[in-house]
Amino acid sequence: MSAGWVLVQTQPGSAAQVAHTLATLPGVESAEPTAGAYDVVARVADAGPTVPSARRVVHAVLRVPGVTLAVCCHDNSNGDSSDEINLTTAGAASPAG
Repeated sequence: MSAGWVLVQTQPGSAAQVAHTLATLPGVESAEPTAGAYDVVARVADAGPTVPSARRVVHAVLRVPGVTLAVCCHDNSNGDSSDEINLTTAGAASPAG
């Protein structure tokens, strides 16, 4: 079992409530408010190279009021160490590729 984390940026003043909400989501082992570039860090259960649980958590996190950005970080031997979903561009058309 590998560890994974979801790093979250929130609207000002909402980190504590977001952390509390994230801690109740399935697949989240813990969620804590932090100081620095990210406002909340959530530890995700069973996140391996394919990160199905961490990605599910990221998509759930993006529906939590006050969340503005979520980044999925995981142990990955393929060299791709994070998946970022930015709410400011999430609705935009994806580039072909």
